[in-house]
Amino acid sequence: MLGGLNQRKVKVFFLFLLCSLFAWTLSQLSENYDSRANFELQVFNVPDSLLLNELEPLNIDLKLNTSGFKFLGYGLGTRKLRVDVSEVEKGDSGYYLSESILKPQFEKQFSNNVSLIELGKKRIYIPLYEVVS
Repeated sequence: MLGGLNQRKVKVFFLFLLCSLFAWTLSQLSENYDSRANFELQVFNVPDSLLLNELEPLNIDLKLNTSGFKFLGYGLGTRKLRVDVSEVEKGDSGYYLSESILKPQFEKQFSNNVSLIELGKKRIYIPLYEVVS
């Protein structure tokens, strides 16, 4: 069945097919999308009266609007965000940071072409314990 096909024409066809797929992929990745990305949180500025349990990893899902290239980069590696916990609040379930404190911190760490739409949670509980002496 394929014996009657010209090998050169088949190679040219697949070359153009590959080039068109490459061009289509570039055009799709250059557009902006709303999607979720997972980030690891790095805690700093812990108050002297508290101790951080570093054995529990902290992660957060953020809904972002950015280009497909950025989302591709977020998917390929672990992305980290720094969190200042100097304004931590104590609740019934432990110490937490509210969205009003977290959102400005995160927005400062993103470039201009990344918009933070929403946090996955309204509160992030930080594994902190009181230091008793």
